[in-house]
Amino acid sequence: MKRDATTLMDPRMSLQQSLLGLRNDWLGCELLSGQEQAADALARRLVACDPYGENGHLKKAFARVGLDVDDSRLAQHLAHRIWCEARDALWLQGVARPALDLQVEHGHWYQETLGQPTLLVLPMTMALVDSLEVIRQALRGRRCVVYGEGLDTSLAADGIEVAGQGTRAVRRINEVLAEGGVLCTYADFSYASHAAVMATVFGCPRPVSKGFLSLALRPGVRLLPVRLAVDSTRGRCTCEFSESLGFSVDADLGASDRDALHQQAADVVAQLLERSIAQAAWQWLLLPTLAFDTHQ
Repeated sequence: MKRDATTLMDPRMSLQQSLLGLRNDWLGCELLSGQEQAADALARRLVACDPYGENGHLKKAFARVGLDVDDSRLAQHLAHRIWCEARDALWLQGVARPALDLQVEHGHWYQETLGQPTLLVLPMTMALVDSLEVIRQALRGRRCVVYGEGLDTSLAADGIEVAGQGTRAVRRINEVLAEGGVLCTYADFSYASHAAVMATVFGCPRPVSKGFLSLALRPGVRLLPVRLAVDSTRGRCTCEFSESLGFSVDADLGASDRDALHQQAADVVAQLLERSIAQAAWQWLLLPTLAFDTHQ
């Protein structure tokens, strides 16, 4: 007897929850790590069966970024998410990933930030391990500190440091920036436990880390937009830099003025994210958050 996929699903489950469950279980992660080449076929099945009831939500999300969408576009987005999860799973299982060829575009914008404390404005479009490897290569040995809750120190590599947690993370970030280094974190992602300032991305409210904004408002700090995208073969990654910017802040500002400045900075970060994401919106891993609530 043929069974409808939806009859097997917990109605409260989402695709992202299912992927996270696989990643956090050894056998699930092992199975997920073998799906890199099967991502397209799996995505087509997901679209055809719609076991999580998310097709309509994803179509709304695409509409918010200004794109008409059909089933092939949905499959393209879902295949990219599965491929990214498979790449991270390979790393978690200690299996070598096929290397990505790197193409850097507009590297002169990056060169202009050398010697200055720099914050990357980086949307989440790639597997974490691939993002860090691409950034490591693109920065060419410049000191870079990465922040994220629960990040494993084994992610550290030549030129890449893991900030850690709590006050230790603050000290490490301050130290790296003081030396004219780079902070790498996802600007489109804010932890629920952290203070945030609300901005708008593609017409939807999105929290921006207040700690990130406070760093951006420091004298001499540069915000450097960078976009990571893979080509249709998934063999080449483009790292595209855009012109950096900084804020001019009066040291004598009062509390209300500083709140307004944080809001201004959040709005600027949101605009930079929109420009980067719009160039290949189907590769933005947080695209579903435009249509329904998803825990960040």
